[in-house]
Amino acid sequence: MKILLLTNLFIPFTRGGAERIVELQANLFAQAGHEVLVVTPTPDPRFLESVLESGARVVRFRPRNLYFTLNDFRQSWWKRSLWHLIDLYHPYPKRFVCRVIASEKPDLVITPNMKGFGLRAFEAIRESGAPHVHVLHDLQLIVPSGLKIYGREKSWKTSGPLQCLYRRATSWRLCSPRLVVSPSRYLLDAHRSAGFFPKSEARVLPNPAPWMGSARISNFSEKMPESRPDPTVLYVGQLAEHKGLRVLMEAWGKGMRANLGIVGSGELEGEVQAFADKEPSVTFFGRKSPSEVRAMMSRARLLVVPSLCYENSPTVIMEALSVGTPVIASKIGGIPELVREGEGTLVEPGNVEALREAIKKELQKPLDREKIKKTTERFSIDAYKKNLLDLIVTIRTPVRHSSSDGGKE
Repeated sequence: MKILLLTNLFIPFTRGGAERIVELQANLFAQAGHEVLVVTPTPDPRFLESVLESGARVVRFRPRNLYFTLNDFRQSWWKRSLWHLIDLYHPYPKRFVCRVIASEKPDLVITPNMKGFGLRAFEAIRESGAPHVHVLHDLQLIVPSGLKIYGREKSWKTSGPLQCLYRRATSWRLCSPRLVVSPSRYLLDAHRSAGFFPKSEARVLPNPAPWMGSARISNFSEKMPESRPDPTVLYVGQLAEHKGLRVLMEAWGKGMRANLGIVGSGELEGEVQAFADKEPSVTFFGRKSPSEVRAMMSRARLLVVPSLCYENSPTVIMEALSVGTPVIASKIGGIPELVREGEGTLVEPGNVEALREAIKKELQKPLDREKIKKTTERFSIDAYKKNLLDLIVTIRTPVRHSSSDGGKE
């Protein structure tokens, strides 16, 4: 089968776990013997064509917009608003995808995150008649920023008249793909409630931990100051307010007998570095490779995911559990679907005292890494690969000719 995978971000231009899952999907399809072509925007003309080790091909194009999607946090509100309009209506992505489909003649088109790719690409898919699978990763089709914040659910940024118009526009662009795949029940229900995919078949397919099944752990040995031993408690992710990092920093201290390590990059880097300089028990590592993160997780006593936003299925939780490290996380979005009894603790988002007490109590519990690892077989690559390949086989049908039905499938 020839599979065309369209996505807004792909290595080396990535933001988080969603892009790692897309990379994994491309490699799994190629390793299973399918011919895979990934099409994605690039901010750098030096990255136009490449081939992954699995044999999947990657073709990139320069997006016709005001800035590359990874640079959104640096932009003013009016520039972001204009960017979203261009992303919704610019004709270039449709023309480009039409040319790719005509040239490659794929048996199946898969679309993960598409904000920043250009949503008129969905028109090209419908008009080609190719079977279409859309994979959900976040709330970007519902909320322009992709962020729904706990306690601010009724704010104008989430539920005002402009956001309603935005949802209607994105729903109209996407229409009803043949199949919609969601990593969490929460995310699928959120889209259904917002009026998306009225005629689509839908399936919940939990994401895997990308390194499950790999025995190799990097020998991470960054030299620590004598006053800062290996972190007992670990935070890994974007350094952003919506990730609850300020909540974690406020909760830290006051009798906390542990060491905190913070891994990642983002808009709060300066604030995090200043916090680490002030607190002897805190170390800021900056951005680290996946193998280095795995090594740190495998030695840490606890991972903390204090999100304030409605998360879908944070990859970092599955990664920690897969190496036997328990998790304290916010009880929000799809997170409760990941953390089971005996694997950690769920706390109210934004509650500093609750987070502090949960960390203290979790550190006092006996740790059985092997027991936690055994419960995470549901996140294995093999299980995910089987379910993913089974799904795409069920919707494979002969490609139809161009349609004039207004985009309904």
